[in-house]
Amino acid sequence: EDIAKAAERGKMDLLFFGDTGGTSEDYGSSFDAVVSQGVKWPRHDMTPMIPILSRVTKNIGYALTMSTTYHHPFHCARIFNSLDHVTRGRIAWNAVTSAYKWEGMNWGFDEMMEHDERYRRAQEFLNVTCQLWDSVEPDAPVLDRTKGLFLDPEKVHKIDFHGNYFKVRGPLPALPSPQQKPVIIQAGQSGPGMDLAAKYADLQFSTRRTIESMKKHRSAIDEKLIANGRQPRDLGILWSIRVQVADSKSEALAKEKAFL
Repeated sequence: EDIAKAAERGKMDLLFFGDTGGTSEDYGSSFDAVVSQGVKWPRHDMTPMIPILSRVTKNIGYALTMSTTYHHPFHCARIFNSLDHVTRGRIAWNAVTSAYKWEGMNWGFDEMMEHDERYRRAQEFLNVTCQLWDSVEPDAPVLDRTKGLFLDPEKVHKIDFHGNYFKVRGPLPALPSPQQKPVIIQAGQSGPGMDLAAKYADLQFSTRRTIESMKKHRSAIDEKLIANGRQPRDLGILWSIRVQVADSKSEALAKEKAFL
């Protein structure tokens, strides 16, 4: 709560909660170092925390991570619809495809799903979730006590989706939320990742290191946005910037070289 309040006082736009459900064993072939030193561990599910934080703030948004590889689109659509209601339109979804074998094992995968297949599944996942959010039209609620009419049934729709990964009937059993759908964040920078962002994302994370590579990235995603019937301004990019603080430029450069 203190962090959320401080972030709002600082006029920040959102608090972002990255997540994975695994416990790394990359160091020393065990999780001893990770657990004993508290290295990105523990990882509690932030979903129940969001309503609490939203009650102590008025403006700041909250970005929650949910994997398209391990979850189901109906569950995802329902959760984010509810969180959008609770936060009064301040929720964002960080849609990840998950690439960590230790997390995969917790979900029953002995081997990681191949990269391109994860993104094919993600395309279908986001297609279904967006259809579910749109399955109840924004003006469907009537709330007419005199007529005894709660909601116009003509504005509630089954989606009857049958795909390679999911089969979902619909509709989403929920009232339209303030945003209709959450802000969607995506971070993939491979070809399939860029395609996914261009079709569905409102924000994209990027770790390009130079101005020239940033321009190239922006140009590439703009082309894909237009190909998907969208405009470049429909997708914002949050560039990852690392700052080295030192008493001189030479010392800062030395720190940067040591870091790399």
